[in-house]
Amino acid sequence: MEYPEDDKILRQLVDPVDLEAFRNLMANAHAMGKSAAEMIREEPGLTSRPRIRQLCLKDKGKFIWAQLRRFFRNFGRTWPDHRRMHGEAFN
Repeated sequence: MEYPEDDKILRQLVDPVDLEAFRNLMANAHAMGKSAAEMIREEPGLTSRPRIRQLCLKDKGKFIWAQLRRFFRNFGRTWPDHRRMHGEAFN
């Protein structure tokens, strides 16, 4: 699978520490089937490198959608399953 956005960000990094950090992020993200940029948009705190964060969060629309996806994913995990809590009452 290719991640052109990650390649574009990688080409813009010049600091060796940023390059290494982003390559590590890419390896982890690609193993999960997503781009490193997408992963940073969902969880900006995953990197302490300001330049990486700046490049990943550059597209505000993608950032907002990533935050909405994160919110609803977390909301689904915390919402109680009333059928299990109340037995057969809801079946």
